[in-house]
Amino acid sequence: DVDAFALASTQMTFEHNQLNPQQLEIKAVSGIEDAPLFLHAIVSNPPFFAEGVPCATSQREQARYTSSLDHATLLTCAAELITEEGFFCVVLPVDIGNAFVQRAQNMGWHLRLRTDVAETEVRPPHRVLLAFSPTAGEECFSDRLIIRGPEQQYSEGFTALTQDFYLFM
Repeated sequence: DVDAFALASTQMTFEHNQLNPQQLEIKAVSGIEDAPLFLHAIVSNPPFFAEGVPCATSQREQARYTSSLDHATLLTCAAELITEEGFFCVVLPVDIGNAFVQRAQNMGWHLRLRTDVAETEVRPPHRVLLAFSPTAGEECFSDRLIIRGPEQQYSEGFTALTQDFYLFM
């Protein structure tokens, strides 16, 4: 990651969940091009906005606009870094995610998991979680994650997914 806070947060999450520290390589990089090779997983919340309104900080601009990391570059770099058994995962708005899937498949990636995320049962999904593999597998597993139930409480599925990461769950 390019952010020291994100690196420290990742390490604390591993420790809190008693995950094997050998599974984690903490490394500050200036961009994905500097990441180590032979990764088993790459998880990215990539920039997805076209250049627009200037941000207050250069870090915010880098995180927000695809001019700092376009999706074709991200997919190409991930292909060079990932192992054959590895997974490349992204979270994107649904419409941009659909275009990302097409681009990824055209570049040889295989969509293995898709989770559409909606605020409530009756609202359309606004985010999509995608997992790609360089290796073809069986069919793509698809599901839907609802964040809030009818009384605006967090849903069982959302709570189960996030309770180890958020103190207030």
